[in-house]
Amino acid sequence: MIRFERIVQLPPGIQTLRDEADRDGIRNMGLLVDEWASGTERFAEPGEALFAAFDGDALVGVGGVTIENIVPAMRMRRLYVLRGWRKRGVGRMVAEAMMARGFESANLLTCNARPARRRRVLGGDGVRACKGPGLDPRIIALAPPRNRRRRPAAPAANARHRGWTSPSPACSQDRH
Repeated sequence: MIRFERIVQLPPGIQTLRDEADRDGIRNMGLLVDEWASGTERFAEPGEALFAAFDGDALVGVGGVTIENIVPAMRMRRLYVLRGWRKRGVGRMVAEAMMARGFESANLLTCNARPARRRRVLGGDGVRACKGPGLDPRIIALAPPRNRRRRPAAPAANARHRGWTSPSPACSQDRH
């Protein structure tokens, strides 16, 4: 049975994810481990979180959400699931936790994922893809479901968000 939790330390098994990702030419696990070791990224700012999926004690997936430093939004990053656990709902479970946490802090999420993987992992569930001023067209932006009550943007007091006091209108145009 898959156990899922928010983590505050990189768990044993992270090297297994990194090794597999490296073999597949995917850099995000190497970045996660290196940025964690250097203290550059610890998913510790207000609204940020890192999540892990375990099968027993074995780490099988990980992903986090951080404050986006380009527009007032949260950013989904470092999502990775071991090959043997893909297409079993593990990636979707981690992504849903990332989205839920992100939408608690902002009205907009961004993520950089290949279109086929993005559709498979992020799915529909009322989340809308959108585009707008200030958004890199290569990076998908997600808005909460239309029937969901919106919350304020991430705290303006945060250094990366200083001066931003309201959410971006970037999702006025939907794209699919």
